[in-house]
Amino acid sequence: MGDRVYTLLLYVDDILAIVDAVEAERLRMRLEELFETIQYEVGAKLLYLGLDVNIEDQGTTIDMMLYVKQVLEGENVDEVDSPGTKNMFIVAIDSKVLDEDVRKIFHSKTAKLLYLAKRARPDILTAVTFLCTRVQSATEQEAAERTWVPTTYTESYVVVTSYEKE
Repeated sequence: MGDRVYTLLLYVDDILAIVDAVEAERLRMRLEELFETIQYEVGAKLLYLGLDVNIEDQGTTIDMMLYVKQVLEGENVDEVDSPGTKNMFIVAIDSKVLDEDVRKIFHSKTAKLLYLAKRARPDILTAVTFLCTRVQSATEQEAAERTWVPTTYTESYVVVTSYEKE
């Protein structure tokens, strides 16, 4: 007892269980008993809510590179050295407010960036938090210059968790 480590991630009606094969089967049977029909996937490499989870003996890596590529698809972006450029937090007073349809797209993009920042990209959180303050009154300048700056900083950022047995 005490020599096994289990990790459960819960998000609304989704569960990710990082467990051994015996515990995975026990969990599956219990969930089927409670809910009758469930969908499940077993493996060392899984896609979970935009997260690529790769479970190995030395630890677990979590990245969202595929999610970033999907979010950036069709956008004209350049790589930058930092998620917060020197102009990131400057709001031009004379910039025209976005039309409602375009503002909704800006809002949606910002929400996707926030999802990314809160799950696997804490390095972009400050810049994304500022974008969140602008979604209700976004301007043409912000839509053109700011929306994708955080994600182009480093598309391949990966979170690694590991543990050592005593």
